[in-house]
Amino acid sequence: MNKTFFTSDLHFGHANVIKYDGRPFTSVEEMDATMIRRWNETVGPKDTVYVLGDISWYKADRTLEITGLLHGNKILIRGNHDRLRGSAYDAFSAIHNYLELNLDGRHITLCHYPIPFFNMQRHNAVMLYGHVHNTKEWDTVRKLRNEAWDRGEPCHLYNVGCMIWDYRPVTLEEIMENQEMG
Repeated sequence: MNKTFFTSDLHFGHANVIKYDGRPFTSVEEMDATMIRRWNETVGPKDTVYVLGDISWYKADRTLEITGLLHGNKILIRGNHDRLRGSAYDAFSAIHNYLELNLDGRHITLCHYPIPFFNMQRHNAVMLYGHVHNTKEWDTVRKLRNEAWDRGEPCHLYNVGCMIWDYRPVTLEEIMENQEMG
Protein backbone atom coordinates (compact mmCIF):
# COMPACT_ATOMS: atom_id res chain seq x y z
CA MET A 1 0.00 0.00 0.00
CA ASN A 2 1.39 3.39 -0.99
CA LYS A 3 1.84 5.91 1.80
CA THR A 4 1.72 9.69 1.93
CA PHE A 5 4.40 11.65 3.78
CA PHE A 6 5.08 15.27 4.70
CA THR A 7 8.24 17.24 5.43
CA SER A 8 9.64 20.75 5.14
CA ASP A 9 12.72 22.90 5.58
CA LEU A 10 15.27 20.33 4.48
CA HIS A 11 17.60 23.09 3.28
CA PHE A 12 19.95 20.72 1.45
CA GLY A 13 23.29 22.48 1.02
CA HIS A 14 22.62 25.24 3.54
CA ALA A 15 25.55 25.46 5.96
CA ASN A 16 24.05 28.19 8.16
CA VAL A 17 20.91 26.14 8.90
CA ILE A 18 23.05 23.65 10.83
CA LYS A 19 23.78 26.29 13.45
CA TYR A 20 20.37 28.02 13.17
CA ASP A 21 18.47 24.82 13.98
CA GLY A 22 21.13 23.27 16.18
CA ARG A 23 21.23 20.38 13.70
CA PRO A 24 23.45 17.50 14.85
CA PHE A 25 25.74 17.61 11.82
CA THR A 26 29.35 18.77 11.45
CA SER A 27 29.09 19.63 7.76
CA VAL A 28 26.67 20.15 4.88
CA GLU A 29 27.88 16.89 3.35
CA GLU A 30 27.02 14.96 6.53
CA MET A 31 23.62 16.67 6.78
CA ASP A 32 22.76 16.00 3.14
CA ALA A 33 23.85 12.35 3.29
CA THR A 34 21.95 11.72 6.54
CA MET A 35 18.74 13.31 5.26
CA ILE A 36 18.92 11.37 1.98
CA ARG A 37 19.51 8.11 3.89
CA ARG A 38 16.70 8.72 6.40
CA TRP A 39 14.29 9.77 3.63
CA ASN A 40 14.99 6.57 1.69
CA GLU A 41 14.75 4.39 4.81
CA THR A 42 11.26 5.84 5.36
CA VAL A 43 9.79 6.44 1.90
CA GLY A 44 9.21 3.76 -0.71
CA PRO A 45 9.57 4.27 -4.47
CA LYS A 46 5.79 4.49 -5.00
CA ASP A 47 4.99 6.65 -1.96
CA THR A 48 4.16 10.35 -2.20
CA VAL A 49 5.96 13.08 -0.28
CA TYR A 50 4.64 16.61 0.06
CA VAL A 51 7.63 18.90 0.66
CA LEU A 52 6.26 22.03 2.34
CA GLY A 53 9.00 24.33 1.20
CA ASP A 54 12.68 25.13 1.43
CA ILE A 55 14.04 21.92 -0.02
CA SER A 56 17.43 23.12 -1.24
CA TRP A 57 19.98 25.88 -1.07
CA TYR A 58 21.77 24.49 -4.12
CA LYS A 59 21.54 25.61 -7.72
CA ALA A 60 19.26 23.74 -10.14
CA ASP A 61 21.65 20.99 -11.25
CA ARG A 62 22.64 19.92 -7.72
CA THR A 63 19.04 20.22 -6.47
CA LEU A 64 17.89 17.97 -9.30
CA GLU A 65 20.70 15.52 -8.54
CA ILE A 66 19.75 15.29 -4.84
CA THR A 67 16.01 15.05 -5.40
CA GLY A 68 16.71 12.31 -7.94
CA LEU A 69 18.23 10.26 -5.12
CA LEU A 70 15.09 10.58 -2.98
CA HIS A 71 12.44 7.85 -3.21
CA GLY A 72 8.84 8.56 -4.09
CA ASN A 73 6.69 11.01 -5.97
CA LYS A 74 7.61 14.49 -4.75
CA ILE A 75 5.17 17.41 -4.68
CA LEU A 76 6.51 20.81 -3.69
CA ILE A 77 4.59 23.43 -1.76
CA ARG A 78 6.84 26.45 -2.36
CA GLY A 79 8.66 28.05 0.52
CA ASN A 80 10.44 31.38 0.77
CA HIS A 81 13.79 29.79 -0.18
CA ASP A 82 12.51 27.78 -3.14
CA ARG A 83 13.93 29.89 -5.92
CA LEU A 84 14.13 27.00 -8.33
CA ARG A 85 15.38 27.53 -11.84
CA GLY A 86 15.32 25.46 -14.98
CA SER A 87 15.67 21.73 -14.54
CA ALA A 88 15.17 21.82 -10.74
CA TYR A 89 11.41 21.96 -11.41
CA ASP A 90 11.68 18.53 -13.04
CA ALA A 91 12.24 16.96 -9.63
CA PHE A 92 8.58 17.45 -8.71
CA SER A 93 5.41 16.00 -10.19
CA ALA A 94 3.58 19.17 -9.12
CA ILE A 95 4.41 22.52 -7.55
CA HIS A 96 1.93 24.66 -5.58
CA ASN A 97 2.03 27.71 -3.36
CA TYR A 98 -0.82 26.33 -1.24
CA LEU A 99 -2.86 23.15 -1.44
CA GLU A 100 -5.93 21.62 0.16
CA LEU A 101 -6.55 17.90 -0.13
CA ASN A 102 -8.50 15.06 1.41
CA LEU A 103 -6.46 12.26 2.94
CA ASP A 104 -8.05 9.30 4.70
CA GLY A 105 -11.31 11.25 4.98
CA ARG A 106 -9.65 14.28 6.57
CA HIS A 107 -9.40 17.77 5.07
CA ILE A 108 -5.75 18.91 5.03
CA THR A 109 -4.33 22.33 4.26
CA LEU A 110 -0.68 22.47 3.15
CA CYS A 111 1.34 25.67 3.15
CA HIS A 112 4.94 26.56 3.91
CA TYR A 113 3.73 29.23 6.33
CA PRO A 114 1.57 28.49 9.40
CA ILE A 115 -2.00 29.71 9.08
CA PRO A 116 -3.60 29.72 12.54
CA PHE A 117 -7.15 30.13 11.18
CA PHE A 118 -7.27 27.75 8.22
CA ASN A 119 -10.12 26.41 6.12
CA MET A 120 -12.31 23.84 7.91
CA GLN A 121 -10.35 24.31 11.17
CA ARG A 122 -13.45 23.93 13.32
CA HIS A 123 -14.40 20.76 11.46
CA ASN A 124 -11.43 18.65 12.54
CA ALA A 125 -9.30 19.61 9.54
CA VAL A 126 -5.50 19.62 9.72
CA MET A 127 -3.07 22.37 8.71
CA LEU A 128 0.53 21.29 8.05
CA TYR A 129 3.28 23.87 7.71
CA GLY A 130 7.01 24.56 8.00
CA HIS A 131 8.97 27.82 7.86
CA VAL A 132 9.27 28.47 11.61
CA HIS A 133 11.79 25.64 12.22
CA ASN A 134 12.21 25.01 15.98
CA THR A 135 12.32 28.68 16.98
CA LYS A 136 10.42 31.17 19.11
CA GLU A 137 8.06 31.57 16.16
CA TRP A 138 7.18 27.87 16.45
CA ASP A 139 6.53 28.42 20.17
CA THR A 140 4.12 31.23 19.23
CA VAL A 141 2.26 29.04 16.74
CA ARG A 142 1.95 26.22 19.29
CA LYS A 143 0.70 28.72 21.88
CA LEU A 144 -2.02 29.89 19.46
CA ARG A 145 -2.95 26.27 18.76
CA ASN A 146 -3.15 25.40 22.45
CA GLU A 147 -5.21 28.51 23.25
CA ALA A 148 -7.74 27.49 20.59
CA TRP A 149 -8.03 24.04 22.13
CA ASP A 150 -8.43 25.61 25.59
CA ARG A 151 -11.42 27.55 24.19
CA GLY A 152 -12.90 24.31 22.88
CA GLU A 153 -12.01 25.00 19.24
CA PRO A 154 -10.22 22.18 17.42
CA CYS A 155 -6.92 23.36 15.98
CA HIS A 156 -4.88 20.63 14.32
CA LEU A 157 -1.99 22.90 13.30
CA TYR A 158 1.32 20.99 12.99
CA ASN A 159 4.90 21.75 12.04
CA VAL A 160 6.36 19.15 9.66
CA GLY A 161 9.86 20.65 9.68
CA CYS A 162 12.44 17.90 9.21
CA MET A 163 14.31 19.03 12.33
CA ILE A 164 11.23 18.24 14.44
CA TRP A 165 10.83 14.74 12.99
CA ASP A 166 14.38 13.33 13.07
CA TYR A 167 15.23 14.54 9.54
CA ARG A 168 12.78 12.21 7.81
CA PRO A 169 9.32 12.59 6.24
CA VAL A 170 6.33 11.64 8.43
CA THR A 171 2.83 10.35 7.80
CA LEU A 172 -0.34 12.05 8.96
CA GLU A 173 -0.85 9.13 11.34
CA GLU A 174 2.56 9.77 12.96
CA ILE A 175 1.79 13.46 13.27
CA MET A 176 -1.58 12.83 14.90
CA GLU A 177 -0.09 10.24 17.29
CA ASN A 178 2.64 12.67 18.38
CA GLN A 179 0.74 15.96 18.32
CA GLU A 180 2.95 17.71 20.86
CA MET A 181 5.96 17.30 18.55
CA GLY A 182 4.25 19.15 15.75
